[in-house]
Amino acid sequence: MNKAEYYHDKAESIENNDAIFSDDPEAIQKLQEKLKNLQDAQTFMKGSNRFIKKKDKVGCLAMQFATEKIWVELTTPNHVNRIGFAAYRLTNNNANIRRVESRIKELQEQESKGGFDQIIQGIRAFENKAANRTQLIFESKPCDATRQQLKGHGFRWAPSEGAWQRHISASALYWAKYIVESEN
Repeated sequence: MNKAEYYHDKAESIENNDAIFSDDPEAIQKLQEKLKNLQDAQTFMKGSNRFIKKKDKVGCLAMQFATEKIWVELTTPNHVNRIGFAAYRLTNNNANIRRVESRIKELQEQESKGGFDQIIQGIRAFENKAANRTQLIFESKPCDATRQQLKGHGFRWAPSEGAWQRHISASALYWAKYIVESEN
């Protein structure tokens, strides 16, 4: 019985997951939509608080997304006798806006820069954009010390690719170059 509940909950959380992964071809578009929704919410919360402060119900209800129910909820004092949207909600939403803007900028930069692909001391180090991985291909099995270094810096052996790899990032590229150059 508990196992059935566990898998039901797991399936429900997967269904409701709205995470946007960097290797999704539509990631930038999805992030831009998310950003617009966050900005709309910020505008609504700030506008609502302004109208509540003025006690202007008509002005508030004229705003997009406003309803009578929302007006009643916002003008009813909460447990600490405050009305309107709490300051922390505006602050948190603003932080999310900055985070999403930063992520969009990062993905756009990553998309615009050319891929890295070099052979250094017989080891191929490159960015496999299709797999969203920085990969290292050695001519033969690397020594124990090199394998420890690879593992210590987040690289994992992928037999399906025949390469040591980790997600593409500036850090992955730095460590790939460092490990390859320190080999031999």
